[in-house]
Amino acid sequence: MSGAEDRRDRIEVRVAEDPDDRQFVPRWRELQAEAGKAGAAIAVRPEGLLEDRVANGEAVLAFLDGEFVGAGYLKTWEDGRFLSQSGVVVDPKARRMGIASAIKAKVMEVSRRNHPNAAYVSLTLSPTIEKMNRALGFDDVPYADLPQGDDFWEGCKTCPFYETLVANKRVTCNCVALRLDPGHEGGETAAP
Repeated sequence: MSGAEDRRDRIEVRVAEDPDDRQFVPRWRELQAEAGKAGAAIAVRPEGLLEDRVANGEAVLAFLDGEFVGAGYLKTWEDGRFLSQSGVVVDPKARRMGIASAIKAKVMEVSRRNHPNAAYVSLTLSPTIEKMNRALGFDDVPYADLPQGDDFWEGCKTCPFYETLVANKRVTCNCVALRLDPGHEGGETAAP
């Protein structure tokens, strides 16, 4: 058995559907905080958001040898017209194993099933997330092609560049804006 095949057998990525899955939220928050301290620009999630995503079956959890090592979720905006896939984080000890890509692929699967008509949007400073989204068919768009409701931009308040966003009247900032319209999925959905 090759190393990649062996690794795949050790990784489980699944939709959070069990109420017991809420037990993983504190570690998810820790992973996000650790990534932020390591220099990743990750928006701090409001209290209750991750629990809500788990309760609604719109969170994805990743396990390596049965141990929780990562997660991601989806959230809709403007009455389901837009959808963002957020909070993708992987434990440092489990990185470079394809887990983030597997989380993203599973979130895409849930997104397509639950919200087939939504346009997927991404606003990111992460070159890794940008690369994954481009491989999935996302294209660069102006900020005007993202959701415009205040609730969407609320997540930017914890970003170090928030003042730049406000000064630019949400027209531009340091993040790359990407969008994937329904029916235009392409690229690869890499699995571990």
